[in-house]
Amino acid sequence: MGIITRVNNLVRQYGFKAVFTKIVGQAFDRFYEWRTGIDTLSIRKLETLTVSSGSKELGNYYEGSRVMPLRCLIPIMRSMVAADSAFVDCGCGKGKVLLIAAECGVRQVCGVEFAHELCDIARANWQRVYRSDDQSHHCEIVCSDILQYDIRDNDSMFFLFNPFDPIVLKGLLERIFQSHRECPRKIVIAVAFLGSEYADVFLKFPAFVRKKDVIYWACSFTLFTVE
Repeated sequence: MGIITRVNNLVRQYGFKAVFTKIVGQAFDRFYEWRTGIDTLSIRKLETLTVSSGSKELGNYYEGSRVMPLRCLIPIMRSMVAADSAFVDCGCGKGKVLLIAAECGVRQVCGVEFAHELCDIARANWQRVYRSDDQSHHCEIVCSDILQYDIRDNDSMFFLFNPFDPIVLKGLLERIFQSHRECPRKIVIAVAFLGSEYADVFLKFPAFVRKKDVIYWACSFTLFTVE
């Protein structure tokens, strides 16, 4: 199928505005990668990665998030929590979300990823953009299963882009809720492209309120809060 035919089919299915927005967004991602010299766009299958903790069967393949939607989303997340809140990308992959979070003013970012190769790439990407002596931002890449990550008292923004099975999500929400009980604070969780299975898990936790659904650059996000 030729590219023109594919585009015509997409326009008929989703409409011109949505398709145009997605194409422009993808073009900007490629420009961003070229300008910064990082690598985040290529998809990685789990079977090609080394995992020493957690279960591959409960994880999903890596696909990078988009720059423009994140630049719209993260300031909204920041406005919903304390100013000194840390940002945690659950299943950070190659670290693009952490870079955009720092660009949006978050001073402390943390990526949790169970694939060793992706952790190495995320660290390299960060070092390409921020100098090692840069004191304005602090980034930590934790190579671990998300359920083994020790949630800190100022971890108040959590981002998920379909990183793992709903079983793991349930365990993560239990740990976030426990952290909130031990250290009460405003917490926001952003879920990209919320599906029915994830939505069902959130319904089991009444403390997590579905605050808003937003669409930026053809990417949908659902924000849950606990206060």
